[in-house]
Amino acid sequence: MHILTLTAPLSVGGSIGTLTPGDWLLSDQNAFELALLADRGTATIRRFESFGSESPHSVLIMRSGAIGDLLFLTPAIREYRTLHPNLQLHLCCRKEHQVLFDGTGLFDKLVDYPYAIPARQDTYSSILSLENVMELADDKHATDAFANALGVTVTDYKPSFTLTEDEKSLAKNWIQSNRPRVGIQLAASVKNRNYPLDQWAKVILGLDDRGWEVFLFGYPGQVPEFPPNMKRTYVHNMSTEKLTFRESAALLSLCNAFVGVDSSLLHLCHALDVPAIGLFGPFDWKTRTAKAPLTHALSGIGECKNCRWHAKNGQQFPPMPCRQTQFCSVLASITPERILAKVDALKP
Repeated sequence: MHILTLTAPLSVGGSIGTLTPGDWLLSDQNAFELALLADRGTATIRRFESFGSESPHSVLIMRSGAIGDLLFLTPAIREYRTLHPNLQLHLCCRKEHQVLFDGTGLFDKLVDYPYAIPARQDTYSSILSLENVMELADDKHATDAFANALGVTVTDYKPSFTLTEDEKSLAKNWIQSNRPRVGIQLAASVKNRNYPLDQWAKVILGLDDRGWEVFLFGYPGQVPEFPPNMKRTYVHNMSTEKLTFRESAALLSLCNAFVGVDSSLLHLCHALDVPAIGLFGPFDWKTRTAKAPLTHALSGIGECKNCRWHAKNGQQFPPMPCRQTQFCSVLASITPERILAKVDALKP
């Protein structure tokens, strides 16, 4: 981790907004990226060593990753709390991801990422960075990677996530038939984990033909509108409804099956006990879904399978043919017919 010191406000955009002058604790990459973004002479960075109080009862855990990453973290946190029952445990993560922990009781406080270092720096006895823990563990399940970093052992890999009865009840309003229900997440946060849209169309229409009610999940603009000749009564583009993450989770909890790319809702299925089919190309399914008994992984074929490419310097594809084609050929090798057969096998 590094400390970014600003002498002038820095507009970051997105959910972070504007960072005020002062000291900010960030992951190594984020610190360097923001230092380059700042006006010349207004930002400096230095390596974070440590600071803490005499109290052994306060720890801040930092993880700026996405919701799927945080879901994998939760089983390790349960074990960590068992090992340290009197600990005040805070989590520093992105503000938009904090709804994930509503009702779980895992943390005593949630802190916005990046962490604004207070003038008095003895708030925590230690700060534990979990940045790059998953990314550097290419032979371990993601939860085991987090557990190793925290010094615990996990036996129950089910992520912690809690829905209220009101959330579940309101989600029923979206259901329009007695058909079995299947949720689909078409896209991830990075393009190299996305399944081609033309192949998705065959899957979606095929599921409708087989008698499923289909719910397409995504943020506004992520799920394209079907042309008039392809629109179906029981295929619902939920991205146009601007559902919150928790509203999407509640509707997902009512589905009989799910199929999607390697992203948040696929991993949420384990927490919700929803049978799922996950599509994998750049990453080894065993590091993501091997501990989820109701999740079946479909892996593509190709020499570059499991390339483990994380978006770097704005490049969402590695320096391979996929950078020119803008789609992962390994994922594209998974045929719609293969997906349809697997999902149909889950029909109640």
